[in-house]
Amino acid sequence: MKRLLWSYANLEDNDENVIVSTDEDINRKLEEAFKLYNLKLIKLSLRQNFIFVVFAIIITIGTLKAPFISIIQTFEKDNSFE
Repeated sequence: MKRLLWSYANLEDNDENVIVSTDEDINRKLEEAFKLYNLKLIKLSLRQNFIFVVFAIIITIGTLKAPFISIIQTFEKDNSFE
């Protein structure tokens, strides 16, 4: 991550080009890089949480549905007019 931020802030030295920036430019670019990195982390965690919630709902519906189905089937068998 540190290397990514430094390269984003144009601080990486190349053989041909050495970019010289003022401290203010460097600080601004580093802050911008941190914001972008944090946004990516937030989006990733939201996506993971959404997937987790969807699976939890599916599992909950599946586990709640099974006892009701067996109760209904038992009730239908007991009340049959055969």
